[in-house]
Amino acid sequence: MVEKNVSTGGRGTSRRIIGKDDKTSSGPMFANLGNNKKTQSSNQFISVGRGTGKIQFGDIAPTSAKKIPEKASGKGKWIRTGRGTGRIWVK
Repeated sequence: MVEKNVSTGGRGTSRRIIGKDDKTSSGPMFANLGNNKKTQSSNQFISVGRGTGKIQFGDIAPTSAKKIPEKASGKGKWIRTGRGTGRIWVK
């Protein structure tokens, strides 16, 4: 089933109604699509190293999603304020 969504233009000056498909370019469905294409073309060669070498596409290790790092703590550090002229010690 196709769901209707309102999409805005680049600067927000135009609006249009579009159909939202299940085929989005994110999430596990997109990852599976990429992995399937990679396995189908695993015996093809690709150029690497500024075009000076070549390897098989199947030899590249699979990548995983990046982990979001924890928010850095400012405890026990000096923080610059203003335009870099002042500083505050964070307890």
